[in-house]
Parts: sequence; structure tokens; C-alpha cells
Amino acid sequence: MDIFAENPADMFPENNHAESGDDVLASMFPEIERDVLRQLLDFHEGSVERTVDALLGEGADAECSQDAEIARRMSEEFDAEAIAEAQAQVSAELRAAEAVRRPLGNRTAAAAKQLLERLRAGGLSQQRGERLSAALLSTHESQGMAPLPMSDDLPADSLTGPYDPTDPADLYSARLSRARESNRSSREERALAL
Repeated sequence: MDIFAENPADMFPENNHAESGDDVLASMFPEIERDVLRQLLDFHEGSVERTVDALLGEGADAECSQDAEIARRMSEEFDAEAIAEAQAQVSAELRAAEAVRRPLGNRTAAAAKQLLERLRAGGLSQQRGERLSAALLSTHESQGMAPLPMSDDLPADSLTGPYDPTDPADLYSARLSRARESNRSSREERALAL
């Protein structure tokens, strides 16, 4: 069978004069009312091809906006999951740091209690008051009248405490920035895959 044996005019419904344009459109788009199809066909000056392009173009735009909305929702869900995971990790790290600090605090409190008990048991509290008042009244030759050092005279490292590398705000910020970077790279990979 020769494919060129058929009449090309019979192959395209627009050129087939036996069937009207609104019949062709109705067969292609049964969900759209015939009256609407006739109006669209009249608007496009009877061109079935342009009417079909217009109808399909409308659907494609709506589909694109739906796809964009779905992608936005998925991205928001992914971001929310990543943030929740980062917060869970930060809270776990804070609990671990607190677990380490708690025994140290308990030992310090216990040592302070023991010292206080020893001082009370030895009767040093009464003697201490007497000694301090006597020491304030007496002056020794070893005590000079030199002024105490000012804060400008002290070394810089004695003014500030050590830096705590496990500052919770720093940990949270670092994890959040890593989560955002991971989300951004995942989105880029998905976009490239499409």
C-alpha cells in the first residue's frame, strides 16, 4: 500500500469540507460544549488548527501552574522536614552536653557542701570573724601602699572567659545553613534531572 496514494486533503479534517469545524472540535474535545467550541472557532476565523492550539495552550498553562504549585509544596515539605531534623539533632546535642555538665555541677555542689560542713564542724566560723576584724585593724610592714592594677594593666586574656565551641546558637545556625544548602543542591539536581 502506497502512503501517497491517499488524498492529502482527506488526511486533515480542516481541509475536509464534508465535516464542519465544530464537529471536528466536538469530537476532539467532547467535554466542552458545542456552543463554546463554535464561539472559539469564530474567534479564530474558522481555523480548526488555531482553535485546537488555543485550547491545548490553555491547558498547558494551567498544567504548568499546577506543576509549579506542586513543586512549591513539595519544596516546603522538604524544607520543613530538614528543619525538623536539624532541630532534633541540635536538641540531641544539647541534651548530651547537659548530661556532661550535670555531673560536673553535682560534684561542684557536693564539694562546696563538704567545705561548708568542715568549716561549721571545726568552729572556724566564729574565729574567722575575729581574725578578719583583727587583720583589718592591724597594718604590717609587708603591706605596701601601691595601687591595685587597673583593668588596662591586666593581660587581655584575663578579661575574657574561654570561648565555648558548643554554643547552642552556633550549632543551630551551622546545622540550619547545612540543611538549606542540602535542600538547594537537591532542588538543583531534581531540576537538572527533568
